[in-house]
Amino acid sequence: MGAGGNRLRQILFIVLLCVSQVMAACTPTHEIITNEKEIEKDEKPSMVNNSSPATAAIIKEYEFTYLEDLPKDKIEQYNRFLEDGNANHLIDFTPEQIVLIYLNLVLREEVEKIYILTADYGQLPTLDIFKDEYYRYLSSDLHEDYLKYRFFDSIAVVDETKADEDIVVVKMEIIYGSVSQGIAYALMKENNIWKMDLYHLVAKKKTNESKRND
Repeated sequence: MGAGGNRLRQILFIVLLCVSQVMAACTPTHEIITNEKEIEKDEKPSMVNNSSPATAAIIKEYEFTYLEDLPKDKIEQYNRFLEDGNANHLIDFTPEQIVLIYLNLVLREEVEKIYILTADYGQLPTLDIFKDEYYRYLSSDLHEDYLKYRFFDSIAVVDETKADEDIVVVKMEIIYGSVSQGIAYALMKENNIWKMDLYHLVAKKKTNESKRND
């Protein structure tokens, strides 16, 4: 792995020592974090009544979208990205907003757009190979994340990574009564656009699969 990947792992090691006292065993950039605390659960956010392409399929009152909290101008930019695949439409999106639209792309199964927003650092294969590996190694876990955190209570860049200009960790948290659970995603800035660092999970799953088959 290149210098960017090594640097990211070092930052994640420091961050994940600080983020939570209790962690479930998981991968470095896709951590599940749990802890207990006494806190009232906030009310669920109200649905956004938007007929744009990004939300056309989710305007029924019982349906949900991770795009609810995005401002109107960001929804419009996201729609343009959906139409032409030009990531420059997302150049002013924050890391938190990239996480939210990435999860929305997971629901839509927009694998080509997911590919565009996946950090490369010299490891990403061709789109055709990525599609096959995505459905085999990533899709199930990401859909689980989508469903589990759809009523998240907070999302923010972890303080310990805020000072870095091109590598950050975003933590999403949901609260169940007195118990909270969180997940952390690492993002890297490539060509001035924040991208999700998830592809290394494919190599890890391939290794585990190979060991099981031996």
